[in-house]
Amino acid sequence: MIKKCIFLFFFTSIVHAKFSASVYEIPCEKIVLEVSSCEAYTFNNGLSNDSYLNFEGAVLDARIISREASKCHDSQKMDLSKYKELKLLPKKFVNNYSCSEEKRRITTYRKNYFCDTPGAKTIKACFISSISRKKSFQFLEYYQD
Repeated sequence: MIKKCIFLFFFTSIVHAKFSASVYEIPCEKIVLEVSSCEAYTFNNGLSNDSYLNFEGAVLDARIISREASKCHDSQKMDLSKYKELKLLPKKFVNNYSCSEEKRRITTYRKNYFCDTPGAKTIKACFISSISRKKSFQFLEYYQD
């Protein structure tokens, strides 16, 4: 019985490690948007300690002009075969974007956020996934060119 438990533990660890490693090869996405409306929006996780997360930006109605695979960071070994154009929600929250910039076309990035603890307010990826579902918007990062 103990041997079966040890085998199961190591097998599970190996599978989890392979999954974790392959996740980091998935490309992020560069998305160019044409903005039709913009509303300033700020939200946070409501905590007041070291786990405080705050996001300031804007909720946009925008049309997608173009999208393409992009590295998530400079050292990423991107596997283009894992790139898929995911369906994006109609409303987009663009972190660090200000409506006062009045740009009709902006460049954004859809980063990959993977959450293994759904609903955790202290983990950035989990909090972003949760708030995006609740507010029905796509979370994007603003790229200032």
